[in-house]
Amino acid sequence: MNGVIGAIIGGQDTTELVVDCQCLLDLLGNHIGHTLGFPTVNLLPPAGKLLPPNGVYYAAVRHNGKVYKAISNVGTKPTVSSEKVMGVESYLYDFDQDIYGQEIEVALKRFRRPERRFGSLEELKEQLDRDIADGRNA
Repeated sequence: MNGVIGAIIGGQDTTELVVDCQCLLDLLGNHIGHTLGFPTVNLLPPAGKLLPPNGVYYAAVRHNGKVYKAISNVGTKPTVSSEKVMGVESYLYDFDQDIYGQEIEVALKRFRRPERRFGSLEELKEQLDRDIADGRNA
């Protein structure tokens, strides 16, 4: 699979940006998403991969020919990590499979909000609850 930019990045709407890499389930983290009740898939894009601005996006994730509605974070996860490793972390709606090591394709549809550092994991969880609820209807 090759990464394809479907639109010019700018403003609040990406229209569609496809980010495709080998799916590395929770390789970038320490299962905090799962602990908070939001299991995610994490992609570690190769060095030099063109990514949109850091932030949270409404998204769609393709896995084995099926497309799942998702919400994705592009960035360094500053609340849970002091490392500055860029990644794409996605929560898939209505999905409960172990896909470690399998390929997925993430299509970022629309910008939701900038990435930010929260004061606590509880604050992060509250924001994720809102993001996920709003994304289900987006």
